[in-house]
Amino acid sequence: MKTIKQHLSELKPEHAKLALENANESMVKRKYEKKEDALIVAFSWRRTPQGADFWSDIYDQLEKGTYQKTQQPVKKSFFRRLLPWLFVLLPALSFTQIQPDKVKHFVAGAVIGGTTQYLTYKATGNKNTAFFVGLGVSTLAGVAKELYDKQGHGTPSVKDAVWTSLGGVSSCVTLRITIK
Repeated sequence: MKTIKQHLSELKPEHAKLALENANESMVKRKYEKKEDALIVAFSWRRTPQGADFWSDIYDQLEKGTYQKTQQPVKKSFFRRLLPWLFVLLPALSFTQIQPDKVKHFVAGAVIGGTTQYLTYKATGNKNTAFFVGLGVSTLAGVAKELYDKQGHGTPSVKDAVWTSLGGVSSCVTLRITIK
């Protein structure tokens, strides 16, 4: 059993503040098993600035078990998730003065870095770790590709590795900003 004050303190911060301001001082030390019971006896709902309907809605949610202390994150639509990528990739693809090979390296780095960052974030829940892992893997991919080219499989180029890393930086920064 908890006191009325303890129960009211467990509401959403904005509701808890209002409830505690409205609470009858002589009642806050009484103990109740359920939060909704504590809310109903803490004060006269009709006499509050919020009105009886406001408190009745909260009471109903508590009683039904649908009251959420924290808001559920809004799920982004596919387009809203795609939009930052368009800002990253379209300008890179539209620069005609950049050699097509460099654009491919940039896009590869963006895809590798962004995918790695996303998967790392899903696995760890840590934005900073995900950012640096994504950045590191895209840079490593660019360097590994150029080392492979150096073994006689292509023309090695430091610029290619840099463009791959830049793609990784671009996608990782974009994801770092958009991940909530």
